[in-house]
Amino acid sequence: MHKKEELQETLKMYKGILINPIADYLNSLLELEFSVVRDYIDDTNRNVLANLDIYKRIAQYNIYTRALNIIGDSGLSYKKEEENTNLSVIASLKFENIKLFAFDYSNGLNNSSIIQEEIVTERIGDIFLYQTLEDGKFREEKLEKVMYKLESLGNAKNPYKSNPYIYEGPASYWEIKREREIRKYETLRKELERWKELSDDEKREIEITNKVYEMLLEDYGLTNNSKDEEISEDMKLVKKMPNLNVITKINRM
Repeated sequence: MHKKEELQETLKMYKGILINPIADYLNSLLELEFSVVRDYIDDTNRNVLANLDIYKRIAQYNIYTRALNIIGDSGLSYKKEEENTNLSVIASLKFENIKLFAFDYSNGLNNSSIIQEEIVTERIGDIFLYQTLEDGKFREEKLEKVMYKLESLGNAKNPYKSNPYIYEGPASYWEIKREREIRKYETLRKELERWKELSDDEKREIEITNKVYEMLLEDYGLTNNSKDEEISEDMKLVKKMPNLNVITKINRM
């Protein structure tokens, strides 16, 4: 991630060619006065700015540093993880570590640019927020699927004609595979049955994750009531901007 001092020096070189409102906007982002996600400029200006490398670098610095500050202000003990171009912030809890925020600022060939009105602009990245929901219906439906799968496995007949207990025969392999599947779904069944009542640790995870989630939404000028686009059962697009997406990952328990 870029250092503030380096970005300040680079911004000085751009100020001679930038009009004052744009230069002031970039400086405000660098000073973390507000989040780049907020609609302080329109998409037309965002598209123009997106062709400036200094904007992309300042935007990335703004996104990650503001998230660190917000999570730090919440009083949580956290740790940072970096894997290639993916930055994560994780809460260090007594019982486990839980992900609170991630920022993928990758710039690979497949996602480095967006073409809009024949203008190629560089990506800033994708912001990932994390929300944990208590969902009794989800648990019940998942348990029903697991029970159905166990019943199917129990009633399944070995399709091979040979003695299933002949070592290394296809029938033997089929039996071994079925036993592994049964053990896997038995373990999952026990976990889901235990979920009928959330433990104190699970309730704490919900509390912490949602507290940070709401703080970050507020920082971005978004709310829980905004119309989100569903990407999958456990992911939704909260905000789509030129070159930047805000995505929520949902954990149900």
